[in-house]
Amino acid sequence: MSTNKHIAIIGAGLAGATLANKLMSAGCTVTLFEKSRGTGGRIASCRLEDGSSDLGAPFLSPASEEFRHWLAQQPCVRQWSPCTYDFNGAACGSNAASRQHRSHFIATPRQSALTRELTQGADLRTSVRVGQLLPERDQESESKRHEAQQQNKHSQVSLYDEHGKRLGCYDAAIVAAPAKQAAPLLKAVPRFMRQAETATPTISWVLVLHINSTLPITAELIEGQHPVLFRCIKDSAKPARARSKNGKENSQVWVLEATPEWSVLHRDSQPEYVAEQLKLAFLSLLSREFNANPSIIAERVHRWLYSRHTNQHFDQHPHSGYLWDAETHIGACGDWLESGDIEGAWLSANKLADQVISQLNLK
Repeated sequence: MSTNKHIAIIGAGLAGATLANKLMSAGCTVTLFEKSRGTGGRIASCRLEDGSSDLGAPFLSPASEEFRHWLAQQPCVRQWSPCTYDFNGAACGSNAASRQHRSHFIATPRQSALTRELTQGADLRTSVRVGQLLPERDQESESKRHEAQQQNKHSQVSLYDEHGKRLGCYDAAIVAAPAKQAAPLLKAVPRFMRQAETATPTISWVLVLHINSTLPITAELIEGQHPVLFRCIKDSAKPARARSKNGKENSQVWVLEATPEWSVLHRDSQPEYVAEQLKLAFLSLLSREFNANPSIIAERVHRWLYSRHTNQHFDQHPHSGYLWDAETHIGACGDWLESGDIEGAWLSANKLADQVISQLNLK
């Protein structure tokens, strides 16, 4: 079924991918713009030597039954119950019931596979930075707008890239980017721009390590209280993970996340310094608590400027979980309009999809 409605979505993280999937299911044509080279957003993956690793959220831990049920239905998603230790080297419940209680969801063969699967069928345009959304009302004279209303024509939105080049004209445009990136794109609807500006992002430094040995420990997830490290994840222990092509069967990949406090303190530090500090903290932990001293053959450090969001001004806005302007057909969704985490991004996208489907008569 086709509705002949063409929707533009800016951002191919979980919010944008979920929205695209739901709108395509309703019969829309979707063009998805992503400034990076691939989909994923905060569940993006990265290359490390000739292999890959999850660079963003290491797993999904649903708080709602709705999100849990949806994840369980996705063909590329599997459950993972990692053997968990704290930073003092103590196992956090080793029996089956305890591990099941701490069960998480992961996409295979990497986290970004989920967004790639959801965006199948969309016109995905990567490495494109959208710079402006211009609604029809700002492009036409009053007489032309009145004529369009008399003929019952729908509003349209033009998109331009960062250099002012026109990207196309669409029946609606949805911004599914982090709040600070969304704000200037929402300039055509000032109240939306102001709301996006109130959201506060959380910073997170991440270091991926390729270790040329098998650590003599059973830990697959290390978390708890630590002055530098938030958690350490054995990425290579996840089910159906893509393995290195060089035949190093005994190697391991670990992902280290710094605490939010440490990340904020070192927001503008050099990546090389950050990598060294996280690496020293991890190696010291392994030596002290697990009597392990691995050698590192490759590493990659990344700073997430928009790891999560908090919005202290929700009470001043009608909290619907999304933004939609019926006049301009401009909207927004994302974690910053919900609970601030990846599940919030998914919830926000679903709520906005329902609104757009109803508003544009797509049922």
